[in-house]
Amino acid sequence: MLRRKLEGILFRSLICSILISGQAGRQSQSGILTLINPSGNLLEPFPAYVLPIMPNVTSEKKIQPWLEVGYELFTTYGLEGLKVEKMANIIGKSRSSFYHHFADIEIFTEMLLQVHTERSALIAEREQACETLVPDLIEVLVAFKKDLLFSRQLRVHRHIKAFRRCFESVNEKVGGAFFEVWARDLGLSEEKQIAEGLLDLIMDNFYLQITEENLNAAWLTEYVNGIKSFASQIQHPGVRQE
Repeated sequence: MLRRKLEGILFRSLICSILISGQAGRQSQSGILTLINPSGNLLEPFPAYVLPIMPNVTSEKKIQPWLEVGYELFTTYGLEGLKVEKMANIIGKSRSSFYHHFADIEIFTEMLLQVHTERSALIAEREQACETLVPDLIEVLVAFKKDLLFSRQLRVHRHIKAFRRCFESVNEKVGGAFFEVWARDLGLSEEKQIAEGLLDLIMDNFYLQITEENLNAAWLTEYVNGIKSFASQIQHPGVRQE
């Protein structure tokens, strides 16, 4: 019964029910995040836009700055931001230095995707420790703001096969990590298929909505509360939400 109600309502009501205007203020640019290494020990906090050194990807100090700047530029401008000359000017290196390390922009882009995949594992690890959507999950999303915006660019450019594969892989990993708390907080623990379908729709909508300006705790809280209200209306039709 609930399944049929969801199927009948979702596509007509989802957008108007959960789209949030995003009037909240800007997030501070000095956000700090704390990471956990594989042994479970806390690592030193570092600015959210700085990438950790990943095994087999950024182990050489000379390569790391290129990947950090490339990650930031792709996050902000998408493919249009990945200009060798622009990155070289920011880093203070020559164009020839880039080609010495990466040979061409295609190889460099593949390495950025690998870095993003590695960072998604960190996000999933943090998400698995969440007990609630608000504020636990929101705190993780804010801490990994740049990575979410990187995924948004992957979605924008999903016509490129490698980008689409990376986006889908990261989404599956990140979404799966907080699924149990998602289902429980929405009151759908006994309706896992519905919770999964709703999560898929919401995640796609989420990447359409987020921007550098609105991806902060206030906007995310409003967004999640809108989803909770929508889920409640599905389960209890006719009950007015405050």
